[in-house]
Amino acid sequence: MSTKPDGSTGGMGRVASGDAGAAVLASDAALLTSDRQELLWAVLENLSEGVVACDASGTLSFFNRATREFHGMAEEPIGPQEWSERYSLHRADGTLMNVDEVPLVRALRGEIVRDAVMVIAPRNREARTVICSGRRLYDRSGKLLGAVVVMRDITEQIAAERHKADLARERELNHAKDELLATVAHELRNPLTSVLGWTHVLKLQLQDEEARSALAAIERSTRMQAQLIDDLSDVARIASGKLTLNRERLFVQEILESVIAGSRPAAEKKRIAIIAPASYEPTAVEADRIRLQQVFWNLFTNALKFTPSGGTVFVEVQVRHDHVRMSVRDTGRGIKEDFLSRVFDRYAQETAGRRHQGLGLGLSIARTIIELHGGSITAASEGEGRGAVFSVTLPRSVR
Repeated sequence: MSTKPDGSTGGMGRVASGDAGAAVLASDAALLTSDRQELLWAVLENLSEGVVACDASGTLSFFNRATREFHGMAEEPIGPQEWSERYSLHRADGTLMNVDEVPLVRALRGEIVRDAVMVIAPRNREARTVICSGRRLYDRSGKLLGAVVVMRDITEQIAAERHKADLARERELNHAKDELLATVAHELRNPLTSVLGWTHVLKLQLQDEEARSALAAIERSTRMQAQLIDDLSDVARIASGKLTLNRERLFVQEILESVIAGSRPAAEKKRIAIIAPASYEPTAVEADRIRLQQVFWNLFTNALKFTPSGGTVFVEVQVRHDHVRMSVRDTGRGIKEDFLSRVFDRYAQETAGRRHQGLGLGLSIARTIIELHGGSITAASEGEGRGAVFSVTLPRSVR
């Protein structure tokens, strides 16, 4: 403890006497008040929530950094008549608020405001959605000073909730669409099966060549319709997770040979050569025979459809220690670069120059089937007029 020139002692906890002591206490009190004010300012200025206060007349007398960002305002008092010149306030549904609905106005007239949602739309920046709470402010003597409102920005939260709701609605619509596809496919398949059956019977009975040709045309068209229905049905199964595989150990060469044999009549009609290896190394896979045939039938059908008369379709098989890769390459019109990344998308179609479009489902279904087998399918093309190659890779059987 030190002794001051006037004989008094200084230090915390001692009361100074005389005019000098009073001056010291006043100085300490002022310093304490200043420090507390700086601390309060720092706390309010660094809050992520907005804090805005008005005096008893409604003039905005304080707004922290977050509030200035919400409103797009400078740090200066703003009279109530100027509010609407700087920004507009809206209800949650986007309609303009009446003055008596504004949270700060409600708080100023004595209402305790809790969780009021408001949209602040500044003149020069993006609108923000905030949730507000507020009340009147009084000094220690009970005199009305004004009102204060605290605002928490929920813009991103609202956007996330809307996005979540949109996704839920989209899932519901997709589910309803898939259910419709499944129902339509089921209802259409039965009459088409009957048409195909009776067409085949009539072809066997008729001797007139013209009538047989007419029936053959009816049969082709009916089979095309049946294929479209099968594709729709498969899409519905895939979407609902009901597409299952009946796996067995089989040789991929058998699948390829059966598909090639079935494709030769169409190829010969267009004078398209199918070039395949004379012999294969027997390669077993665990696969669904019907589904694997479906995939390769789709690849061969596309190759023949988009290869001009006189072209060629090549079949290649590469066997590795743990997988087998089968490719169907054609000399057809090829695939544009900007479409190549979307070629396996559902309903994707490259329309230019193609007369027989279908629904754009075959390759999407093929990809799903191959992925369910634990394999992959890829497409490549050097561009228009330079052909395309589709490759299927499957794991070899370990048995």
